[in-house]
Order: sequence, then structure tokens, then C-alpha cells
Amino acid sequence: MNRQVPTKKYYLLIGRGRLARHFAHYFDLKNIPYLQWTRSDSKEDLQKFLTVSEKIFLAISDDALENFILEHSLPADKTIHFSGSLSTPLASQLHPLMTFSDELYALETYEAMCFVSTQNSLSLENIIPELLNRQYFIPEGKEAFYHALCVLSGNGTTLLWQTVLEQFEKTLSIPPHALWPYLEQIIFNLQKNPQTALTGPWVRNDQKTIQKNEFALKSSSLASLYHSFQGVYYEDHS
Repeated sequence: MNRQVPTKKYYLLIGRGRLARHFAHYFDLKNIPYLQWTRSDSKEDLQKFLTVSEKIFLAISDDALENFILEHSLPADKTIHFSGSLSTPLASQLHPLMTFSDELYALETYEAMCFVSTQNSLSLENIIPELLNRQYFIPEGKEAFYHALCVLSGNGTTLLWQTVLEQFEKTLSIPPHALWPYLEQIIFNLQKNPQTALTGPWVRNDQKTIQKNEFALKSSSLASLYHSFQGVYYEDHS
């Protein structure tokens, strides 16, 4: 089916995964006009959309980004990618410092998130002037380090908490919701003063408790993680 070519300028959002759905929702909440194209659509539609697009946003996998740009001859000055670890002369970087779940968020959540870009990228004001989110620039060559920190702090802690929640319920018969006040206070303490938020046996140098912890976890996949965290603490505080 042929689509009508719009007569006014739009943003073009390419992709259909979580990130694309969240950005489409953000644009909807802000009444920002956009078009969306996915690989299930025709290449003819893509070419039509490209002719009326102010900026092109690629919400696709990192591995596919550069090939997609070259395959479709996307102009570097109009193309934006959302990857946190990739720097390329083919597009500007605009990485949302946020985690995106299956559920869409409220407007204030999107407005509170920050964007991170390399120093050679366009400013948010030049990319999407309708958005007032904060933007930070990192030195070129630090993209992988920045993204690794994001993965450790976000995906890593999520994986840890998923495991703890499962073990509380399965091994200790404690419902997961019993941990929410604990988790919420950890987050509050980190926000209030990250330098003093850490508590427990590492801070107290309570070697007997540390040994008991390690012994209790010796047959668990968490044993090496406990030891690694402990090593990080003592290395940073030696």
C-alpha cells in the first residue's frame, strides 16, 4: 500500500524495540511530529520519509548501525544514534542515560533523564530543540568506558537484585516485597551522600562476618561476585 508523502518536516525514528517505543511515546507526550520506520516496512517508504525528515534517529542494535547508515546513504549531519559505546563519523551520538522497561513511562520520567554524547556530537538544542533534557559531553575514546559503567551500575545491579529476590523467596521463604524498604533506603542514601552510603562488614572491617559470608556463599554463583566487590572496596580504600 502506498503512503502519502507528508508535506511538512518530521523527525524520523527507525526501529521498533523498547528504545524506539519509549522515544515514540516521549514524542507523543510532547506533541512532537515524527514518522517511524521498521525493517518490516518497505524501502520505498523509507526513502519517502527521508525526504521530509529534519533528523534521523537510529534506535537499532549497535552492530547494525554503521552498515545501515552506509546501506541507505544517510547524511551524517542529520543522523543520530542512541548507542552509548559507539563513536562514528557517520552520525552524532545521543545516548539516553536511562533504563527502558516493557512499560512506558510518565512524561516527568522522560524529562528527568540526561543525555550523554561525545564531544564531536551535536548539542541537544540542535538535534531536538523541543526537548529541555540535560546533556553531558564525554571525551572521544571514553565511550566504551562510559557504557561499561552504565552496564555495571544498571544491568549488573539489576541482575544481582533479581538473584537476591529469587533466593529470599525460594531459599528463605521471605516475600520479595520485604526488600523494597531496604532497596529504597539504599537509593535514598546514595542520592543524599554517595560517599557515606556504604555500610556493612567491609566498612567495619569485620573479618569474622566476612568469613561467614564467604563460607555461606561458597557453593553459590554469588561467591565470586561477593569476593570481587570486597576486592573493589579494599582496593579503593587501601
